[in-house]
Amino acid sequence: PIFYAIKSRMNFSLDSKGNPSRAYSDLWEWSEKNQPTFILGDSLTRVHRSNEDKASEMSPVFTNVDKLCQAMRCMVGFTHHAPHVGDRMRGSVDMYGSSEWSLFVSKSGKPPNEKVTISQDRARWAESIQSFAVHLKGNETTFRVTYDGECELELDDQSKAFLDAVAKKPLGPNDISSK
Repeated sequence: PIFYAIKSRMNFSLDSKGNPSRAYSDLWEWSEKNQPTFILGDSLTRVHRSNEDKASEMSPVFTNVDKLCQAMRCMVGFTHHAPHVGDRMRGSVDMYGSSEWSLFVSKSGKPPNEKVTISQDRARWAESIQSFAVHLKGNETTFRVTYDGECELELDDQSKAFLDAVAKKPLGPNDISSK
Protein backbone atom coordinates (compact mmCIF):
# COMPACT_ATOMS: atom_id res chain seq x y z
CA PRO A 1 0.00 0.00 0.00
CA ILE A 2 1.04 3.58 -0.63
CA PHE A 3 0.08 6.12 2.02
CA TYR A 4 0.52 9.81 1.54
CA ALA A 5 -0.09 12.84 3.70
CA ILE A 6 0.05 16.34 2.32
CA LYS A 7 1.09 19.15 4.65
CA SER A 8 0.88 16.79 7.61
CA ARG A 9 3.27 18.92 9.64
CA MET A 10 5.78 16.13 10.29
CA ASN A 11 8.32 17.35 12.84
CA PHE A 12 11.46 15.50 13.92
CA SER A 13 12.66 18.32 16.21
CA LEU A 14 12.56 18.33 19.99
CA ASP A 15 10.06 20.57 21.77
CA SER A 16 11.08 23.36 24.16
CA LYS A 17 11.43 20.81 27.01
CA GLY A 18 13.74 18.54 25.00
CA ASN A 19 11.08 15.92 24.26
CA PRO A 20 10.01 14.66 20.85
CA SER A 21 7.35 16.90 19.27
CA ARG A 22 3.69 15.87 19.28
CA ALA A 23 3.89 15.49 15.48
CA TYR A 24 6.80 13.04 15.92
CA SER A 25 4.83 11.04 18.48
CA ASP A 26 1.87 10.93 16.06
CA LEU A 27 4.15 9.70 13.25
CA TRP A 28 5.57 7.04 15.60
CA GLU A 29 2.05 5.80 16.48
CA TRP A 30 1.02 5.81 12.81
CA SER A 31 4.18 3.87 11.91
CA GLU A 32 3.52 1.23 14.57
CA LYS A 33 0.04 0.72 13.12
CA ASN A 34 0.91 0.80 9.39
CA GLN A 35 4.47 -0.62 9.34
CA PRO A 36 5.85 1.51 6.46
CA THR A 37 9.02 0.43 4.69
CA PHE A 38 9.88 3.94 3.50
CA ILE A 39 8.87 7.41 4.67
CA LEU A 40 9.69 10.41 2.49
CA GLY A 41 9.68 13.96 3.82
CA ASP A 42 9.48 16.71 1.21
CA SER A 43 11.43 18.73 1.96
CA LEU A 44 13.84 18.48 4.90
CA THR A 45 13.29 22.09 5.85
CA ARG A 46 9.56 21.37 6.36
CA VAL A 47 10.02 18.47 8.82
CA HIS A 48 11.93 20.17 11.62
CA ARG A 49 12.09 23.49 13.46
CA SER A 50 15.86 23.57 13.98
CA ASN A 51 18.61 25.73 12.51
CA GLU A 52 20.00 23.76 9.56
CA ASP A 53 23.36 25.52 9.85
CA LYS A 54 23.99 24.31 13.42
CA ALA A 55 25.10 20.71 13.97
CA SER A 56 24.05 20.96 17.63
CA GLU A 57 20.45 21.60 16.51
CA MET A 58 20.34 19.14 13.63
CA SER A 59 21.87 16.24 15.58
CA PRO A 60 18.71 15.67 17.70
CA VAL A 61 16.58 15.81 14.52
CA PHE A 62 18.58 12.99 12.95
CA THR A 63 18.69 11.09 16.26
CA ASN A 64 14.87 11.04 16.14
CA VAL A 65 14.95 9.92 12.51
CA ASP A 66 17.37 7.12 13.39
CA LYS A 67 15.27 6.00 16.37
CA LEU A 68 12.20 5.73 14.14
CA CYS A 69 14.15 3.81 11.47
CA GLN A 70 15.55 1.35 13.99
CA ALA A 71 12.29 0.76 15.86
CA MET A 72 10.08 0.45 12.78
CA ARG A 73 12.70 -1.25 10.59
CA CYS A 74 12.09 1.28 7.84
CA MET A 75 13.97 3.90 5.87
CA VAL A 76 13.36 7.63 6.05
CA GLY A 77 14.41 9.91 3.22
CA PHE A 78 14.20 13.61 2.56
CA THR A 79 14.39 15.88 -0.39
CA HIS A 80 16.64 18.83 0.32
CA HIS A 81 17.83 21.81 -1.63
CA ALA A 82 21.24 23.01 -2.68
CA PRO A 83 22.24 26.65 -2.54
CA HIS A 84 21.61 28.49 -5.82
CA VAL A 85 25.32 28.18 -6.54
CA GLY A 86 26.86 24.91 -5.49
CA ASP A 87 26.84 21.18 -5.86
CA ARG A 88 26.14 20.00 -2.33
CA MET A 89 23.24 20.28 0.08
CA ARG A 90 22.98 23.39 2.18
CA GLY A 91 23.26 23.42 5.95
CA SER A 92 25.33 21.70 8.61
CA VAL A 93 27.77 18.95 7.71
CA ASP A 94 25.94 16.92 10.38
CA MET A 95 23.39 16.18 7.65
CA TYR A 96 26.09 14.34 5.71
CA GLY A 97 27.39 12.69 8.87
CA SER A 98 23.92 11.39 9.71
CA SER A 99 22.98 10.14 6.27
CA GLU A 100 23.63 6.66 4.95
CA TRP A 101 23.58 7.87 1.35
CA SER A 102 22.90 11.02 -0.58
CA LEU A 103 22.04 11.72 -4.20
CA PHE A 104 22.51 15.09 -5.86
CA VAL A 105 20.02 15.84 -8.63
CA SER A 106 20.63 18.71 -11.04
CA LYS A 107 18.81 19.90 -14.10
CA SER A 108 20.27 21.43 -17.24
CA GLY A 109 19.04 22.54 -20.62
CA LYS A 110 15.60 23.63 -21.69
CA PRO A 111 12.70 21.50 -22.96
CA PRO A 112 12.69 19.45 -25.11
CA ASN A 113 16.44 18.92 -24.53
CA GLU A 114 16.30 19.21 -20.77
CA LYS A 115 18.10 16.51 -18.81
CA VAL A 116 18.39 15.51 -15.19
CA THR A 117 21.77 14.38 -13.87
CA ILE A 118 21.93 12.21 -10.77
CA SER A 119 25.15 11.75 -8.87
CA GLN A 120 25.81 10.08 -5.55
CA ASP A 121 27.81 12.20 -3.15
CA ARG A 122 27.61 9.86 -0.16
CA ALA A 123 27.45 6.10 0.25
CA ARG A 124 28.36 5.00 3.77
CA TRP A 125 28.15 1.23 3.38
CA ALA A 126 28.47 0.62 -0.34
CA GLU A 127 30.46 1.65 -3.36
CA SER A 128 29.19 4.88 -4.92
CA ILE A 129 27.31 4.64 -8.18
CA GLN A 130 28.52 6.46 -11.27
CA SER A 131 26.70 9.65 -12.17
CA PHE A 132 24.09 9.27 -14.89
CA ALA A 133 21.78 11.48 -16.92
CA VAL A 134 18.10 10.87 -17.52
CA HIS A 135 15.84 12.47 -20.08
CA LEU A 136 12.11 11.99 -19.47
CA LYS A 137 9.40 12.60 -22.01
CA GLY A 138 5.98 11.11 -21.73
CA ASN A 139 2.23 11.13 -21.61
CA GLU A 140 -0.31 9.38 -19.38
CA THR A 141 0.79 5.84 -20.22
CA THR A 142 4.31 5.91 -21.62
CA PHE A 143 7.59 7.43 -20.55
CA ARG A 144 10.60 7.60 -22.81
CA VAL A 145 13.70 7.36 -20.67
CA THR A 146 17.19 7.94 -21.99
CA TYR A 147 19.80 6.37 -19.75
CA ASP A 148 22.99 5.05 -21.28
CA GLY A 149 20.99 4.42 -24.43
CA GLU A 150 17.25 4.40 -24.89
CA CYS A 151 14.46 2.28 -23.54
CA GLU A 152 10.73 2.85 -23.41
CA LEU A 153 8.91 2.01 -20.21
CA GLU A 154 5.19 1.34 -20.01
CA LEU A 155 3.47 2.17 -16.72
CA ASP A 156 2.09 -0.89 -14.94
CA ASP A 157 -1.53 -1.00 -13.74
CA GLN A 158 -0.59 -0.17 -10.14
CA SER A 159 1.37 2.93 -11.20
CA LYS A 160 -1.50 4.08 -13.43
CA ALA A 161 -4.00 3.62 -10.57
CA PHE A 162 -1.84 5.64 -8.20
CA LEU A 163 -1.37 8.50 -10.69
CA ASP A 164 -5.12 8.48 -11.46
CA ALA A 165 -6.00 8.69 -7.74
CA VAL A 166 -3.63 11.59 -7.14
CA ALA A 167 -4.79 13.44 -10.27
CA LYS A 168 -8.53 13.19 -9.45
CA LYS A 169 -8.56 15.48 -6.43
CA PRO A 170 -6.19 18.19 -5.27
CA LEU A 171 -5.03 17.19 -1.81
CA GLY A 172 -5.39 19.50 1.17
CA PRO A 173 -3.67 19.85 4.54
CA ASN A 174 -5.73 17.14 6.25
CA ASP A 175 -5.79 14.52 3.50
CA ILE A 176 -4.32 11.12 4.18
CA SER A 177 -5.16 8.09 2.14
CA SER A 178 -4.02 4.65 1.16
CA LYS A 179 -4.25 3.27 -2.34
